[in-house]
Amino acid sequence: AYLDYIKQTVEIEDDTWVRTAKIEPREPLKVELEHFVNAVRNGHEVISNGETSRHALQVAMAAIESYKKGKAIGIKPRI
Repeated sequence: AYLDYIKQTVEIEDDTWVRTAKIEPREPLKVELEHFVNAVRNGHEVISNGETSRHALQVAMAAIESYKKGKAIGIKPRI
């Protein structure tokens, strides 16, 4: 998948096709905070909990290590 923040589009491709979708232009931090406040007010589970945040950090750190070493770095899949 390829996300273009300037054009506000995302492209998802397979071996035989490419699909492009427009993204509704919204400020990501505002959307995340609105979701969190609504979850707290209504007693719902938040999408981004500590586990998903930790996994996102592992992915980012593996990407940095991969860049520095010039090879793919494996991480444990999130279940």
